Amino acid sequence: MPYYFYKAIDKQGSVQSGVVETGDKDAAADSLLRDGFVILNLEKRGGIGGGRGFGAFFFRKVSAVDKILMTKHLAVVVRAGLSLSEGLDVLIGETKNPLMLAIIKDAKRVLESGRPLSAVFSFYQKYFPPIFVGLIKAGEASGKLEENLDMLGNQVIRDYELMRKVKAALVYPVILLVASMGLIVLLLTFVFPRLVKVFQQAEVELPAITKAFIAVSDLLSRNSSLTVGIFLGILAACYIFYRSRFGKRWFRRLLKRLPVFGALLQKLAIARFSRALGNMTESGASIIEAINVSSSVVDDERYKDELEGVIEELKRGSSLADTFRKREEMFGRLVVSLVAAGEKSGTLKKSLDTVSDFYEEEVDRLLRNLVSLLEPLLLLAMGIIVGSIALSVLLPIHQFVGSRG
Repeated sequence: MPYYFYKAIDKQGSVQSGVVETGDKDAAADSLLRDGFVILNLEKRGGIGGGRGFGAFFFRKVSAVDKILMTKHLAVVVRAGLSLSEGLDVLIGETKNPLMLAIIKDAKRVLESGRPLSAVFSFYQKYFPPIFVGLIKAGEASGKLEENLDMLGNQVIRDYELMRKVKAALVYPVILLVASMGLIVLLLTFVFPRLVKVFQQAEVELPAITKAFIAVSDLLSRNSSLTVGIFLGILAACYIFYRSRFGKRWFRRLLKRLPVFGALLQKLAIARFSRALGNMTESGASIIEAINVSSSVVDDERYKDELEGVIEELKRGSSLADTFRKREEMFGRLVVSLVAAGEKSGTLKKSLDTVSDFYEEEVDRLLRNLVSLLEPLLLLAMGIIVGSIALSVLLPIHQFVGSRG
C-alpha cells in the first residue's frame, strides 16, 4: 500500500518527520492537518510501481529464497551488533529482485523515520504473511529480534521445503496426464484421419470401436488449428482457474474427498500450524496472539474455523490442551498428548516442534506412496486409451488382409 513521508511543524513548533499510510496524497495531508501539523514536505515513497516502471514489477513475486536470505542476513547483522539500517544497506547492494529491492529500500526509509521494521512488512502483506510480520513484531516488543529473525528464517526454510516436496510429488503425474491428453489429441486430429481414408478406399467393414474413434476424429480434424488452440486454451484456463482463490478452494475441497489426498492435506495443515505456533510462543507473543497468527499458515477453512473456537475458549480460561482435546479428531491424539505434556513441563515449543517433525515425515511418506500409486494408474489409463486407438486401426487392417487372403 502506498504511504507518504512527511516533514512538518507540530503544535509545539518542533519540526517532525514520519510516515502516513494511505492510498491518496490529499488523504495524507488531511490526516496531518487534523493532528495540528503544518506541512513542510509530503512525498510518496511506498507502494509498488510508483515511478519504477511497469516492466520491473510485471512479475510481482517475493520468493521464499528472497525471504530466507533477508531474514538470515538481518539476524547475523543484529547478532554482530550492527544496526538494522546498516544491514539493509548491504542487502540493497546485493538484492537482484526489483520488487524485493523496492521493499528493502522502503524498509530502510521506515526505520529512518522512527517506525519499527515490522511496519513495512505489514504494508506489503500481499508478499509477507501474518506469521512473518508477527514474529518480527513480537521480537521487537520482547527485545529478542535476533532470535526471532533466526526463527523466522528457519520457519520459511522448513515451510518452503515442505511445500516444495508436495509440489514436486504432484508435478510428474500432472505432466504425464497433460502429455497423454496431448498425444491423444494429436493422434485423433492428424494421424487417424489419414488412416480412415485408406479404410474407406478399401471398402472394409469397420468394427464399432473404429467407428467410434472415426466420429471423434472427424469432430477434431474439421479444423485442426482450432482443435489445438482449444486444447491449449483449456490448459491455460485450468491453470488460471487453479491459481485463482476460488479455484484453489475448489481444488482443495476436491482433494479432501479423495482417500490419500484427504489424509495428506490434514497432516500438512498440522505440520505447518505446529511449526508456526511453536515459533510464535517462543517469540514472546501471548498464546492467543500466537494461535491467531499461526492459523494464517493453514489453508484449510475448517481448521481456521476450529482455531477461532480455540481462541474463544482460551479467552474464557481453558488450557490449550483441553481445547485441542475437544477437537481430537482434527488434530490427532499425538498433538493433544504432546501439547498437554508441553504445557505442564513448560516446554511447549519443544513439544510443538516434535509434532511438526513427526507430521512432516508423515507427509513425506504419504507423498512417496501417492506417487507410487498414481504413476502406474496414469500409465495404465494412458496405455488403455492409446491401445484402444491402436486396436481400432489394427482390426480393420486384419479384416482387410483376411478378405484378400
